[in-house]
Amino acid sequence: MEGSLGPRKRWYRFSLATLFLFVLIAAIASASYVHWLRSRPIGLDGYCPVTLKQMHRWQTGDPQLQSIYAGRRYLFATRAEQQIFESSPEK
Repeated sequence: MEGSLGPRKRWYRFSLATLFLFVLIAAIASASYVHWLRSRPIGLDGYCPVTLKQMHRWQTGDPQLQSIYAGRRYLFATRAEQQIFESSPEK
């Protein structure tokens, strides 16, 4: 049987197909999440809410540091401020 695949080759092809499908689904899910995240309105026009509350100063937030609360995206000046916000966003 010259054209048939052995069990190892079938398993290899199945594994590759499964991996490809997993990567494809992950990419689609990631793109959907990014689209959903970007569609949320930005709170405080992109200023950091923690800096505003604690230091009474308007500081622009970093788009890489964001959290969602009550349907809005909030940007933060530093990772520490983002963690403060995430620990108690209702304040």
